[in-house]
Amino acid sequence: LPIYPFAFDFLVNEMDTKHRFQSVSIPHVSSPNKNNNLSFTIGDFVNIYSQPNQRRKAHAVVTCFFLDTATNLYEYILTIQNVLSPNNNNNNNNGGNSGGGIWIHVGPLQWHGTSQLSPSVQELRQLLLQMNFTILHWSVDEIPIPYRPTYPSTRFEGYTPLRFVLQYNQ
Repeated sequence: LPIYPFAFDFLVNEMDTKHRFQSVSIPHVSSPNKNNNLSFTIGDFVNIYSQPNQRRKAHAVVTCFFLDTATNLYEYILTIQNVLSPNNNNNNNNGGNSGGGIWIHVGPLQWHGTSQLSPSVQELRQLLLQMNFTILHWSVDEIPIPYRPTYPSTRFEGYTPLRFVLQYNQ
């Protein structure tokens, strides 16, 4: 299925207008035999997942280019803590993971204009440690990830995202 994502994007500083009408194909993939437990919900993250009926529902939370959209960063973190499963010290018989749920994140810290708190990478790290997370992985990419199209343009937009894997210790 071809789509034309740049047809009405006049902010790319293009070198030639023919690139504006470049199509992108999206393959149709059928996966009837898959029985995964992936949740995708349209709505406000905090309003949906901070509810008591969402408590301890997830073994993992993955956020991608998301954390810096928070108006109130504490609300996002508390909401993620709400949905993550608790410590389970009974699963350590065979070297299993005895900690709580896992939070995997990738994305920049391009804080939203209405953010009440805009911590640096190091300040965020300290905040997460103080909020009972253990850091399993923490890095910032050295090579920028393009955020906009890569066709010939006089402009480049990209980010060197923060990547982390945390474990919640309730």
